[in-house]
Amino acid sequence: MQALSSLPRYEGSDADFFALLTKVVFCTGFTRAVVEKYWSGFEEAFLQFDLDRVAEFDELIIEKLVSRDSHIIKNARKVRATVENARVCLELRERETTLAQFANKVLVQGEKDGSRVLQKTFHLIGESASKVLFTELLIKARMEMETL
Repeated sequence: MQALSSLPRYEGSDADFFALLTKVVFCTGFTRAVVEKYWSGFEEAFLQFDLDRVAEFDELIIEKLVSRDSHIIKNARKVRATVENARVCLELRERETTLAQFANKVLVQGEKDGSRVLQKTFHLIGESASKVLFTELLIKARMEMETL
């Protein structure tokens, strides 16, 4: 077993974590290329992934995002899950201080257990999506480790 100090650590901001989570939610059922094509629209629609503001979205705002030309993939279920995930992220941030701390607690559990935590924690993160999210967090952590 690796020493904790030698494990890669995720150091992204709360907005970075929320953006990654949202991307994984929307990639489920779509190709990454389709989601990337619309990504600037997601950044605008979800206010640069500002957790506090997105968590306050009500049904009227959700309906506008789904029905108007908001330049995102108009899937009401995924938009609602994104708003709910913002609320979950706020709860996690209250407990952990940052979402990076939460991510690092997940990463040290390894893929099987860490993916299970992600699946149980977030909306529309199933078994496959939880593994993708875990892997993306690990890749970002390793990239950050290499730049040190």
